[in-house]
Amino acid sequence: MKVKDILKLIEDTKLYIEFIDLKSGASYGFYTKNDLVYNDKFKNDKIVKINSQYFDNKRLLVIYI
Repeated sequence: MKVKDILKLIEDTKLYIEFIDLKSGASYGFYTKNDLVYNDKFKNDKIVKINSQYFDNKRLLVIYI
């Protein structure tokens, strides 16, 4: 599954999404769905793992690419 496929399924615009490189462990930052509509940097990357958690009282979806 690619990132663009999962973004179509997310309806919550206040959900924060973090992208992490699985090999190096580097984080690419925090985004909302609205931020990613215009940013196509990660849309074609393949998703390896998904994790959800709370960070600073905010819902966070962690996507490993």
